[in-house]
Amino acid sequence: MTKRTITVGLSAGSLLALGMLASAGAETAAKATAAKTETSDTVKPVDTATEHLALAEDYRKKMAVYREDAASHRQMLETYKKQVTIPADAKTGRENPYTKKMRLHCAEYIREADTLAASAEKFAEFHSMRAAELQGK
Repeated sequence: MTKRTITVGLSAGSLLALGMLASAGAETAAKATAAKTETSDTVKPVDTATEHLALAEDYRKKMAVYREDAASHRQMLETYKKQVTIPADAKTGRENPYTKKMRLHCAEYIREADTLAASAEKFAEFHSMRAAELQGK
């Protein structure tokens, strides 16, 4: 394989990855906006069971968005690994720098999205529990 062939292959792979990132980013922003119900202007204490149930549902929606984001980044990473054709340097054993950069990005994003999903799940459980208490259950 010539140097030019490698460059063209990386360019095509890079464009595919960038396209996937842009698509995932736009989709994520739309979902996050749809799931967001609390703003600094409208935050008020929650007093009723109905309000707690509504918050629990909002947190469940957020949890689903975060889990979808983590799953899409897992898939993106696997797809990117298959697209990059240059193997690790046999002499040094170093990972392909492009694959490493993408792996580190996706790993961080996945870790953060999983953390946010777990947090949202705990808040949903809390608000569901609090609503049940207020309903006398």
